[in-house]
Amino acid sequence: MNNPLMPVRQSKSLDDRLIPLINIVFLLLIFFLIAGQVTQQQNSRIQAPVSSAEPSLRNPEWLLEMDAAGQLQLNGERVGMDALAQRLALEGAARPLSIKLDRTLRAGDMDEVLHIVRASGVARVTLLTTQAAVGQ
Repeated sequence: MNNPLMPVRQSKSLDDRLIPLINIVFLLLIFFLIAGQVTQQQNSRIQAPVSSAEPSLRNPEWLLEMDAAGQLQLNGERVGMDALAQRLALEGAARPLSIKLDRTLRAGDMDEVLHIVRASGVARVTLLTTQAAVGQ
């Protein structure tokens, strides 16, 4: 039976009620650090040409990369010319294609690749560049 003269004691202090909230915040932080990899990793060996245009594309759906040796990667998978033609013909015609080239390549090095892209029916192609530093 409760005595009206004795104050009611709280069984938990304020700090004890905050501990579950802190645990949840830390668990969410760890979850987003681990699962937060949303963007596709690009080939860091490819040095894209410099452009003074404003960046317009953040995360391309279809990314075709060509390094200085002429090796192709489509969305991170190494592909040959034949496999590129097949993949683009099957899946890529409806999607915009972004192409990232090494800056040491010449325009003639891309002829065969651009012919395959055109023949596969890709409607929109974007050439990715790096933004020039201010004052260049």
